[in-house]
Amino acid sequence: MQDIEVEQLSFKLYPTDSLLIYPLSINVWQNYLIIMEPKLKDSIYSIWDRDDFAHLFSCGRKGNGPNELINPRCDYYASTDSSFFILDSDIEREVCFEDKTLVIKRNNDITLPDAINQLVRLEDDYYILAGLTNGSTGEHIIYKNGGYSSFGEFPRKSENEERRFFTNYKLTAGDVAHDCICDFYLHQNLIRIYDIKGNLLKHIQVIDNACVPSTSVELRPVFHELKFNSKYIAVLYNNKYSTEEIYSDEKLIQELQLWNWKGELKKRICFDFPFDIYAISEDDILYAVNSGRPDYIYTYDLK
Repeated sequence: MQDIEVEQLSFKLYPTDSLLIYPLSINVWQNYLIIMEPKLKDSIYSIWDRDDFAHLFSCGRKGNGPNELINPRCDYYASTDSSFFILDSDIEREVCFEDKTLVIKRNNDITLPDAINQLVRLEDDYYILAGLTNGSTGEHIIYKNGGYSSFGEFPRKSENEERRFFTNYKLTAGDVAHDCICDFYLHQNLIRIYDIKGNLLKHIQVIDNACVPSTSVELRPVFHELKFNSKYIAVLYNNKYSTEEIYSDEKLIQELQLWNWKGELKKRICFDFPFDIYAISEDDILYAVNSGRPDYIYTYDLK
């Protein structure tokens, strides 16, 4: 990792005029920025123009009626040219916008005897996700056409089953075009790449002489907040801060890393403003927000 220097870069800033209250995720679809604010009473999604950063409309309501949502999650997103996908409790919903309204086009129940973690959409009815939280299966599950099977051995095998899942927790990027998934481990300096059939292709031990390792007392976050497009996997990297500092200090500036789908580190970046939620578009533009102080949308062209 020391072979690639950390670049010090400056964002472009666009004021939100107090229209964002407590955003939890940001994603890109077509010419929209989709910012999720589930704590709002009237709507869940705040929609912005990604060119001029005008607030366009808000949409998405909780309820049991048509085009209403139950409990949408902020940790899942996928898209096509004509629609995007959200995870609502254990239902994947294909949605789009019509007349400034969120419209549900299709629902797909994902039935597992456990919570859904790190869901990655590869194709219709074909997903890869984290293994069961009791640690009794492999570290991943292939869910296909309503059935599932597990694969992969946990890198840390010494833990008991109940603790194994959490000490080996990872963030997963997946792309059927690249025929692989890439795991970035939350509490380890480790990256693994599997093909989409479950075969381990690479085990990458990241070497960073400055890193303060996790201990049995405190599991420090290493890789967290992952996003990806067809070119890059972007992830926030931490080599010194505690869990409390990462998740409570709104002024903390973290390193953003860009990896390719072969497991090669391409860029290390520190920006001039702190952020904790972000998205990367297909044309390699970064959009970011500080969720604790969402006064601006930050952008940077990564090309």
